[in-house]
Formats: sequence, structure tokens, C-alpha cells
Amino acid sequence: IGANVTITNCTNNGNITGANYTAGVVGYIRGDGAVKNSSNTGKISGVSDVGGIVGYMQGYPGASSVTNCYNTGAVSGDGTTGGLVGNLYNGVTVTNCYNTGESTYAIAGNVYNKTAKVSNTYYLASASTEAVPASKMFDTISVESKTSKAMSSEAFATLLGDAFQASCP
Repeated sequence: IGANVTITNCTNNGNITGANYTAGVVGYIRGDGAVKNSSNTGKISGVSDVGGIVGYMQGYPGASSVTNCYNTGAVSGDGTTGGLVGNLYNGVTVTNCYNTGESTYAIAGNVYNKTAKVSNTYYLASASTEAVPASKMFDTISVESKTSKAMSSEAFATLLGDAFQASCP
């Protein structure tokens, strides 16, 4: 998908197998795109740039975002693979999201540079060992692991706000 695109309220419940740019909602976004209020519950598998919500997202600082999204499906791939986004490239903001699906990296398999920002985003500690690769854990990345019990609580739903009152696992 090219520039000036917003995907809202999209849900995938099916299993998806692909090659590169494989995801539960959108495989590839470049430019000032946004994914909002979307989710994946299916198993996603591919080769590279594989994500529960977005496979590859390259944006412009302040204009590209993934907001109020969640993934509960397992995500696997040989290359850059993340529970929410496979490859965060250049200026993408991830806010108010969570991942409970198994994946090598809970949030993103790659964070290209410090212009990408992640905040108020959580992952299930038992499903992934790291949020992003250790070498990509820039000061612009703020994520927190939680237990299953914590993510099932009303307090967790409150952290995420009204968008998630019915979706928290």
C-alpha cells in the first residue's frame, strides 16, 4: 500500500502463510500511512518482514502510526519478524498496542533507527523473550512485559483505554 492510507477497524481471524511482507492486517505500508483499531488472532507465517498487524512499515516522523492494535496469534518467519510489526522503518509510531501471540520479538523484529517510537505498548512475557532486538532498543522504545494474569485484569484494560475494554485477553 502506498502513501496517504489509513486502515481502521480491520480484524483478521484466519491463518496466513506467505513469503515477504506477510501480516494479519497489511503486509507493506510506505509513506504517511496509519493502522488503527485493528487486530489479528490468526497464525501468521512468512519469510521476512512478518508481523501480526503489519509486515513492513516505512513512514515519515509524525505521520505514520500503528495505534490501538493487538495481536494474539503466533507469528513466525526466517527474517525480521515481530508480534505487532515485522520491520519498523523510519519514523513510525506504535502507541497503545499489545501482543500476546508467540513470536521471537514481541513488538518488532527490527527498528531501523531512533526516529521510530513505541509507547504504552505491552507484551505477554511468556510468549516472547524480547520486545525488539537488544541492539535496537533505543531510548524511543518504551514497552513493558506483563504476565497473563496482569494482562487479564481490569487495570490492564484501563492502561490501554476505552479502545480495549472488550478486547483484553
